[in-house]
Amino acid sequence: MNKIDVNYLIPVMHNCFYTIQLEEMALSDNAVLCLTAIIQRFSELEHTEDEFKEIIQHTLLDSLRKGLKSKIQCIQQDYTSLLSNLIRAFSEHPEFHDLVQLTDYHDPEMDFFENMKHIQIHRRARALMKLAKQLMEGKTILSSKSLQNYIMPYATTTIFNEKMLKYENMITASVEMVGAVCRHLSWSAYLYHLKHFIHVLQTGQINQKLGVSVLVMVLEAFHFDHETLEKQLSIIEKEDAVDISPEVENEIMEVEPSDGEEESQKTSKEQSCTNEEKVYAESRSVQPANEEDENFQKVTKPPSFLPRNKEELECLIKHIQETVTGNILPKLHRCLIAKVHFNITFVFSLRHLSWPYGDFFYLYF
Repeated sequence: MNKIDVNYLIPVMHNCFYTIQLEEMALSDNAVLCLTAIIQRFSELEHTEDEFKEIIQHTLLDSLRKGLKSKIQCIQQDYTSLLSNLIRAFSEHPEFHDLVQLTDYHDPEMDFFENMKHIQIHRRARALMKLAKQLMEGKTILSSKSLQNYIMPYATTTIFNEKMLKYENMITASVEMVGAVCRHLSWSAYLYHLKHFIHVLQTGQINQKLGVSVLVMVLEAFHFDHETLEKQLSIIEKEDAVDISPEVENEIMEVEPSDGEEESQKTSKEQSCTNEEKVYAESRSVQPANEEDENFQKVTKPPSFLPRNKEELECLIKHIQETVTGNILPKLHRCLIAKVHFNITFVFSLRHLSWPYGDFFYLYF
């Protein structure tokens, strides 16, 4: 291939994506090899920005993000290989630049993505735990978008996979990773995950103990207090060179549901604090199955989730306060009340049983 032909490449790539989903090792291996060859050759040839967007961003990355969320191990591993190849081929591109620090082409045992493809579960758990610790300590800095699209799926697919519950080290590492990622998310992205895990606990999509653990980690990861935001604002004000292109400003970060999560989602936006400033959009919310008509939102990624002046700081703080007191706390309260009501009803139903162990269970609960 000596010239980029978009009309030729896109059908070939979609055929490869379909082949990977078949879970046939021989076919999927060749599909990955084909896509890898396309990536390498595309990076070598001269291409326009529009061609990059069409081939890489709109075609390959859209499929890759969905593939990383797959609970089928071989599919997730194939897309992990593709992500690793993309990072190597386009290491200078803003989409992958911060992910380069997770790779090590000289020592595969130190490469995060190689470890996540490993057949041994303890190797994957160790890689997740190591990265979570580095994120918590600030040794590794990743953008909110990279954390959501390329790191979080490794944790959430484990948490929502019932077959993985017996691997305690993997579950523990995944819960730690969720907490570490949430500590570095923008407000809209953090709000999405907070609402989502409240909904998960409320609807019983996963084990209750695990659901509580994950929700506690997300709540502890709240990092939008006034003092912290003021410190970050002072840092930004000292850095005069903040050059953001209009394309990045209008970029929308899609948060797609992984396997086992609700898919019916609607898009809505908050009113802006001023006519000139854009909205700090609330996150998408999965509709509760039993009562309210609440919606998850598309997470709109502003240039930076940090305020750039005093007016934006006050606007963001007011928005966070109103959202927490008017939306999050009532939702969390309804969730806890529903659980308590269920437990009380269960205990009283046991009390009226006629069989010999009814009193024993009543006393036990």
